[in-house]
Amino acid sequence: MTGLNGSRTELRASATSTPSLWPDAKLTGVELAEGMVSPATRLNPDAIFLNAQAESIPLQDECADIVLSSISFHHWAGHEQGVRGGVRILRPDGVFCLTDHTFRLTNITGERARSRRYIRTLMEGAGIEILLQGNAGRPFVAITVGRKQLVCAGHERRINSPATRRFSA
Repeated sequence: MTGLNGSRTELRASATSTPSLWPDAKLTGVELAEGMVSPATRLNPDAIFLNAQAESIPLQDECADIVLSSISFHHWAGHEQGVRGGVRILRPDGVFCLTDHTFRLTNITGERARSRRYIRTLMEGAGIEILLQGNAGRPFVAITVGRKQLVCAGHERRINSPATRRFSA
């Protein structure tokens, strides 16, 4: 997705977890740890970083083309509220990508992982159509990617936008 010119919001647990992959995109980072806002700003000086929880994202509705949660889901106090908050700021037909630890890693670290089924249920319940779910190239990281569904007069309607065509193929 290089060259994407839209806006992207990251829900992060660490400023160093995901460097800005799309230099042309407008990046807003919602950093869960207050002490990580300054390092995140140093790494991405053109981005805006806010200290907030995923459950109460201080951004306007439908302001992001992509919402990326990178290995922070297990830190959220309210999973359902966090997913709904991500969907709220996502533009119609936008993409929500959530990565987190798998049970395999949490057995080593002692952190609490959630099942893919749990994550799928939350995302679908918040209006996300799941496009793919599996391991993110590593056995310790699970990924769920979906698209915000559009509802028109009570009927689901898909739009084939450039942002979602990349995930639909």
